[in-house]
Amino acid sequence: MPRYFLLLFFVLNCLTVTAQKIYYDVDSKVTRKKDASQYAVFTKTDSGYDASIFNAAEKRIISGHYSSLPSDLHKGRNGEFTYYFLNGKRSLVGMYVNDLRTGSWKSYLYSTGALNADTHYDHDSLDGLFINYHFATGKKLTEGQYVNGRCDGVWKYYLKNGSLVNETICTSGQIDQTKIFDSAGHVIRLLKYSNGTSTQVVAFDADGKEITSSDVTGESIDKHESLPEPTFNMGRFLGSNLHYPDWARENNVQGRVIISFIVDEDGSLKEANVVRSVTPSLDDEAMRVVNLMPKWKPGKINGEPLPVWFSLPVVFRLE
Repeated sequence: MPRYFLLLFFVLNCLTVTAQKIYYDVDSKVTRKKDASQYAVFTKTDSGYDASIFNAAEKRIISGHYSSLPSDLHKGRNGEFTYYFLNGKRSLVGMYVNDLRTGSWKSYLYSTGALNADTHYDHDSLDGLFINYHFATGKKLTEGQYVNGRCDGVWKYYLKNGSLVNETICTSGQIDQTKIFDSAGHVIRLLKYSNGTSTQVVAFDADGKEITSSDVTGESIDKHESLPEPTFNMGRFLGSNLHYPDWARENNVQGRVIISFIVDEDGSLKEANVVRSVTPSLDDEAMRVVNLMPKWKPGKINGEPLPVWFSLPVVFRLE
């Protein structure tokens, strides 16, 4: 047999030996093929194993590097990991060191693939610069600093047109002071805080002249920032519209699908996507129901509506 045929046979044989497929359940633990909701293909390297992880529909959902073959997909992660949306685009990229998030972690948008947020970690704790971008314009929405998991220093909040609306100073997770700006960039309110509660509000006119000053002890900071809320009874809506897929019912498949979406300034839902998958049938049903939802009450900062990412768990459980 010619030498190059022997060499080709040797290379193919090595690939067969070093590439291994292992099956995992919904909790990412090793299981039998018939009980699996995902599987991983591992390729041996000098420092461990490169992994590509697929869901039951054989769509890649994660790629990364492990120190050794894992019995639990959440253990042994060392190196860069990429998480994927079900449309094949990347959703999250970052580095693990001994299973701890370290350095820059970037998230991306489902539809366009554009950068959504850049977050920094040190030993799995938020530490460093955080920037969040508007899904349509690409302009910064939020910019600030974390130290040991807590906001620290100056945080700036912008409208979708890029104008500054809020500048807040934090110290070790506590808000000390907030400035609110009008569309022309003038400070119109100054709020001072003590132990997370607003203690003084000062208002200014367009020339910077003080027009009011008052004590407001007991006023909660939640008055100035609010998360999106459904305008309907969520439990009743899901109970009326969610249908258990026949295949999943017959095969006793249960689990929690997590859908992420943006609640826009007008309360409409956009960019819905599956960020935690169970099986394609349950994923598709969860997406269908989320896309049926009426408008929500939008999130606000200092009375200004702004787009906010929201994650909703949709639970499928057989009685």
